[in-house]
Amino acid sequence: MLKLFPILCLLFLVSCAKTDEQVLDSAKQEAKYYLSDNNCAKAKKVLDDAGFENDDAEYVSLYASVYACQAGYSEFDLLGEVSTIAAASNQLLGSLTTLASSNETAPDSTNYTSIMSAIDVILNSAGTTPSAAAREAKFGVTGATNLSFQALYLILVEFGKFMQLYGNTDAAGDKSDGSFTNTCIFTYTQSDAANYVNGVLPTCNSAGGDEGSDFLESPVTDDEIDARLCEGIYLFNNLRDILTNVTIGDSSTFGSLKDVGDVLNTMISDAEAAESGGLNGEVAYQDSIQMIKDITSKSDCEALPRQRLEKWYAIIFETGLPDND
Repeated sequence: MLKLFPILCLLFLVSCAKTDEQVLDSAKQEAKYYLSDNNCAKAKKVLDDAGFENDDAEYVSLYASVYACQAGYSEFDLLGEVSTIAAASNQLLGSLTTLASSNETAPDSTNYTSIMSAIDVILNSAGTTPSAAAREAKFGVTGATNLSFQALYLILVEFGKFMQLYGNTDAAGDKSDGSFTNTCIFTYTQSDAANYVNGVLPTCNSAGGDEGSDFLESPVTDDEIDARLCEGIYLFNNLRDILTNVTIGDSSTFGSLKDVGDVLNTMISDAEAAESGGLNGEVAYQDSIQMIKDITSKSDCEALPRQRLEKWYAIIFETGLPDND
């Protein structure tokens, strides 16, 4: 009997040990509890202790929620403002900057970087080229749809912060009227971009001078400037991908977002027409809008020459964020 005792103890321990699935399920339940109490650190710890599980849609969602929690983000706050997002190509970007969550003062603030981390967790969960289709292929319709909607809300918040910060908008969403001094998002040196902002935009002019955001100029390094420029493209293109490929209901809460997807596609079409109609002077950077419009990865964007990014910003973002003075 004494010889059997160690064996019985071992069998008891093995039978009582949690399986990997049970450990994961327990961690998810604990994380939900901590997140409901805004205890971001404890929620992150239990998820980390279980091991990052990139194949579980609920785990991915909760991990993104941890970062959102660190930013003080509340989905309910955004839902109350969805109706204020304007579905018009000359108003959309400005309306995003008027969201209550868009009061951003630095590109490396905790709130800004935490929301971006939350977005990255979701968008990169199904591979290095984010898309709604890739998430559906990996997680199925329900899991992918839930993740895409979560990403949608986060992107709307972050894109509002991005445009408010770099566009220097005021409370009404007007560019160049905020607390900074820049009149344009960027200081353009690529010839087509410079010609466009000088000739078409009413107040974003004198391209090649010092009219861009200080956060996109020296002493910020070139690599960091490119990374920041690509954040805007990353947000725009993934927002467009979600709104184009995920079914949005007709409820009063979400109905207006269906039109936003159409507006984003119109902005692309108009920009392609403008570029091909007289903004393809430099052969090396011709058709930049067409080249960039389907890029949903930060790294793919950052691999492009700065000149192509400038054309995108001048034709799409400067035009879409007008100065109404």
